[in-house]
Amino acid sequence: MRVIVIGAGEAGFHIARRLVQEHQDVVLVDREESVIEAISDKLDALMIQGNGANPRVLAEAGLKEAGMLIAVSSDDAANLGACHLAAANDVPMKIARVGDPAYFREDLDIRGRDFGADLLINPAQEVAANIERLIAAPGATEAADFFDGRLQMVGLRVGEGSPISGRSLKSLGDTIRDSGFLVLGLSREGDVSIPRGNTMVKSHEVLLAIARQESVPALMEFCGVQQTPVERVLVIGGGRVGYSVAERLSARNIKVKVVESSEKRAKVLSQNLPDVLILHGDGTDLDLLRSEGIQEMDAIVTASDDEETNLFSALLAKRHGCREAIALVNRPDYVPLIYSLGIDATVSPRLVTASVILRHLKGPNIISQFTSAFNDAEVVELEVGAKAKAAGRALAKLDLPRDALVAGVGRGDDVEIPHGGTTVHGGDRVLLFALPEARIEAERLFR
Repeated sequence: MRVIVIGAGEAGFHIARRLVQEHQDVVLVDREESVIEAISDKLDALMIQGNGANPRVLAEAGLKEAGMLIAVSSDDAANLGACHLAAANDVPMKIARVGDPAYFREDLDIRGRDFGADLLINPAQEVAANIERLIAAPGATEAADFFDGRLQMVGLRVGEGSPISGRSLKSLGDTIRDSGFLVLGLSREGDVSIPRGNTMVKSHEVLLAIARQESVPALMEFCGVQQTPVERVLVIGGGRVGYSVAERLSARNIKVKVVESSEKRAKVLSQNLPDVLILHGDGTDLDLLRSEGIQEMDAIVTASDDEETNLFSALLAKRHGCREAIALVNRPDYVPLIYSLGIDATVSPRLVTASVILRHLKGPNIISQFTSAFNDAEVVELEVGAKAKAAGRALAKLDLPRDALVAGVGRGDDVEIPHGGTTVHGGDRVLLFALPEARIEAERLFR
């Protein structure tokens, strides 16, 4: 199937790469020639420089033969325009990234179909939901819910004094089983590997694990992570993401302060967020951070449009007593450096956007999906097909790739963290953890 992707930034590139891996015929369009040149040797896809909302450009991309158009550029109008043209040419599936919240206001009764789109994605709302999950699991580098919230994947940094530091997973086996969780992977300097029994856990590594919702506190204790509820949060940047974060956290009765550099925007925030303290100022101003009690904050969320500001503000806050720092970044190559500096968690708006879109592209048996910032490792919840190779077989008998494992099995209302003797059946829900090179092969076993 031909898939046209409009916008070759981090989100577009990630989506295009995934589709190429699945042997789709991908055309990637971007306005900037420099962007196309930078990725031309990294992706086996047709690259076109031009405006993705231009009929001539879309015709060159093969719009009439396309089965899907995905518009994820930074230009809302261009994304919607591309969807409109795709609809006029009977393209079956059209998806647009739209940043302006006005398109999602129920009172305006605006729908994607009005522009020819089948699905509209709001990055700010998706990112804010991700941050809200991290705030609810203080100390986690990543967090995602599966099986309707009954299982949770978390990433946890192994502390210096952690009871598991310097020990092998085999020696921790009884503790792991009794605590009701499963270790999925270990991240060292940004690279994730699926550990084996003789793998040694080291301080400062990030441990990825799946646990029942009620077992997450035990998992955190296991890793030596401090468990203190978040009651006070400082948000740097009152743009779309910062606004959404403040709105969500305030609704949870968390005391929120927002620092916004634009006086005009600060006034808008004050009018629309009556329960949030809005401050006009510079989020990198140490005197301001101190005067607002940064040393007493449970968490800081740096959500400005500038990555350097986000990183600097997060570092300042951590160095001056703030317990947890969450920073918005878009460049994946920053992630290993960020964690080495002591920042607790990162969220990539572009990776989150890509992950949401890919969830809708996975086919009818895919229920949910999460892409880790580390190595693009994925957690996929899917339904086992009645005629799947895995149906009726114990997990130990499956020829799973080395870099994949089954992290959860659900049948009806029952969910379990499986072992080698667990048998899966058609209609079961399976949670699959896999590194990119093993994902497709592993998924085929359950389709």
